[in-house]
Amino acid sequence: MPRILSAGLAVILLLPGTAAGDGTIARFRRDAAWLAAYDSLLRGLAELPGMWESIIAPPGSGPQDEATFRLVLESSDNLLLVSRYKQQAIDPDTGKPVSGLFIDVVMKIRDTNRDGVPDEFRGEPFDPFPDEEILDNGFIKIRDVADHYAILVQWDTVMSLATKTLVR
Repeated sequence: MPRILSAGLAVILLLPGTAAGDGTIARFRRDAAWLAAYDSLLRGLAELPGMWESIIAPPGSGPQDEATFRLVLESSDNLLLVSRYKQQAIDPDTGKPVSGLFIDVVMKIRDTNRDGVPDEFRGEPFDPFPDEEILDNGFIKIRDVADHYAILVQWDTVMSLATKTLVR
């Protein structure tokens, strides 16, 4: 049965049986225009007191359309993206949206080796696939599969926005 995975800015339909190592990360690296400026972005973040934050709310939209994105350089030299947004609730039995019902979502995505490609993520609430590798810190290891593409899209979108803001 198909599953719906949402990472806030991207919602994709996932079909069972996605092959491992399908080139998702290679495609991400190729298409991420901001990646060449990633070191400059990290330097720009290091100069900020605390963190970088952006709030996106389309004109004339309701509170369910607002999203907050924070980038934090952690003491362990990890870059952490924390996204907060509302997402339409999905009926787990039917896989269909529940009209008028929105839930608060917090998505954390982390680059642990500063190469610009996120290495792990954690969502709240989130129901991982049974074969996901849950790390000791509660995060899920990002794999080179289409199932994780929505996570990469969210990372890409926020890194692009932050790069435009912080890199001169």
